Amino acid sequence: MSFGFRTMLEIEGDVQHRFSAAGMTLRHPGTRIRQLYNVSWGELREKVSLLNDGAFLEASDPAPLPTAAAVTGEAYAEVDLPVDVVAAYGVRVLLPGSTRYRPLKRIGFAAIHDFQCRTNRGPRVYHSRKVATGAPAAPGPAEVVGKVMIAPVPTGGVYRLWYLKAWAPQVQDADKFGGHASWVEWALWHTCIKMMGADQKKTRFYEIADRERGKLEAQIEARAQALDSGMSEEPRDARGDGEDDDYFWGEEW
Repeated sequence: MSFGFRTMLEIEGDVQHRFSAAGMTLRHPGTRIRQLYNVSWGELREKVSLLNDGAFLEASDPAPLPTAAAVTGEAYAEVDLPVDVVAAYGVRVLLPGSTRYRPLKRIGFAAIHDFQCRTNRGPRVYHSRKVATGAPAAPGPAEVVGKVMIAPVPTGGVYRLWYLKAWAPQVQDADKFGGHASWVEWALWHTCIKMMGADQKKTRFYEIADRERGKLEAQIEARAQALDSGMSEEPRDARGDGEDDDYFWGEEW
């Protein structure tokens, strides 16, 4: 066994032990326990990411920014959000003449139109317009990619997306789940609670499982807050926030 990892077989046994489900192969078969645990793990990844913990985020390879509006007359361009992505958590751009990437600010949907009547000095903000959508079985179309709105419309450069990738279920005996103990424990108790749909009389057990899950959730949130509370190591000139830094520095320096 690798340090810090637990196999699907070990997790299934742990769930059966806590739920007292050993031998209950009709109501709680191993395949169902594994499916429910994977659903719980997917929920955990989204919960952690929403707390500004980047433990599960991926970064895309650099790609050219679009230089035309999504629709003629609109104030924004669009880039694709891959079909295996749950949500975009950040967009970084490298503009022509610049030597470093800078982040775009996330804004609300309606605020995209605030950039229709201003001088375009390059993209400043983004908004996730939609996520990838599914499709009916054949002969229906394939899945449709999502979209991320970027404004104002870029005039060049490249971008990178920081995103949460959708969880691909791991159900084989030797499949491994890694991470902090509180993550695995949260998913274990969450799975036990899901299993109560077939055992609705376990009210006392629900109280125990819900209390344990709540403690673990508090630990996960506290950890994310601690990681997110770091202070800057040096003063930062904030005049260029959301703008091309050289535009401001060229005026003053």
